[in-house]
Formats: sequence, C-alpha cells, structure tokens
Amino acid sequence: MSDDLYRKADHWILDDRSGLRIRASEARMEWNGALVHQDDWEPRHPQDFVRGVKDDQRVQNPRPDIVPTFIGQLTASVTADAATGATSVTLDETARFNIGDTIGLYAGGDLQRVVVAAIPDEFTLTFAPALRGPVLTGTLIQDFSAIAPANIG
Repeated sequence: MSDDLYRKADHWILDDRSGLRIRASEARMEWNGALVHQDDWEPRHPQDFVRGVKDDQRVQNPRPDIVPTFIGQLTASVTADAATGATSVTLDETARFNIGDTIGLYAGGDLQRVVVAAIPDEFTLTFAPALRGPVLTGTLIQDFSAIAPANIG
C-alpha cells in the first residue's frame, strides 16, 4: 500500500517488456531504447560487437567449372552367337563405331583384336581378320580407338 503513495520526483512509467507500472527510479534503459525494470535489464550481447575480417582472396581470371564429359572405351554387347571363322557379329547397337576402329572381343575365351571393315546396318559389324573362336551371346565388345564422346543421355 505504501508503494502507491506519492514519491517526490519519482513518477510511474510502463515497463516496455512486461507492460507493468514501475517507478522511474527503478527503470533502466536498454541498448535498444527499451525502458525496463532494473531486475529485467540485460546488457547488449558481446557478439554484437564482433567485426568480420575482410577477405581478400580474389581469384585471378575466374572461370566456370567445365561440365565433365566421360570419354572412355566404347562398348556394345553381342546379341547372336558367331561361329569360328565368322567375319561379322550382331550387336545391340553400332552407334559411334566407325570403319577402321580397332575392336576387341573374346573369341573362344581369348581376347582377339580386329579392325572394323564395314557397318552394313545399325546392328551388324563386319571386320577382318576372321574370328579364331566362337563368340557367344552377351559377350562385350570394346572399341579401343573410339574418339567419340560417350552417349551419356
């Protein structure tokens, strides 16, 4: 009850944080301009005074990254058996094989290198010399001299 009495030069103000009435003598101003009760007063956080360091790591002549392109051995699978002495095989595709390319295939269990002589259609390769052994369906053929980029998409 005595708190409601008149105090000389100590008027009532509203606390900006709680909204309650407090005496002016019990109020403190925060760094952000808010008037609050002295028990609720908070100093400004020390991290607010931290200044960044200027970063001067400029790159001379910057350029964007190059989109990686895989260029490797061109491969295809045999889709029909080929007998010993054959000079052509049927593949799942002949795209990017070229006349004159050196290809390798497993004939009779051994790797045989041959040179592409013709590509009569999109599934057949003709080559020389003739096969030294049979080539089975599913055998992987590798083009060792392909220079075309891989078909990624």
